[in-house]
Amino acid sequence: MKRLMIPLTISTYCIALFLTLTAILDTRWPVYLWLVSIVVSFILSLANVCYAIIGKHEESNIYRDSLIFKIVLIPFFIANFILGVLVAVSSLFSVFTLFFFASIPLFIIALLMMVFAYWLMLSTSSYSIVLRLKKVVISKAPIKDVLIIVLHFIFVLDVFAAIILYRDYKKGVLYYEER
Repeated sequence: MKRLMIPLTISTYCIALFLTLTAILDTRWPVYLWLVSIVVSFILSLANVCYAIIGKHEESNIYRDSLIFKIVLIPFFIANFILGVLVAVSSLFSVFTLFFFASIPLFIIALLMMVFAYWLMLSTSSYSIVLRLKKVVISKAPIKDVLIIVLHFIFVLDVFAAIILYRDYKKGVLYYEER
């Protein structure tokens, strides 16, 4: 998990860095690096989800590592949310100006930012979701497992779900067939 999550976290923060450099500098090279970092982040997150699905994992590290990476990515999600709101609002205001056609690309950019952030959230939750789904499929799972899976699909609540899973694992409340 760490082999994929560390580069994913770095490439995700590179997106923010190169976007900031694009806004500050009057050159094109940060735009190209921004696009490359988006593609790299998407590929790494896709690999992360695939590895979560097909890989063999030890439960002891999954919940801790998932929680750590979720917490490390919180500043990115906050910045992405603020920037997405600014882009969306500016696209709404451009409808009332002479730059009507500028609102369509801005809206598409805001939509892509939301989709990428959601995909990134799901990729950091993928290991926990897979382990809990195995539990649900293998045996009669408590309603708590199903609720935890659902919480992993909702922004902010996914962090609370990761905290609950890690806390329960440390207490010995979680159980899994390999344990």
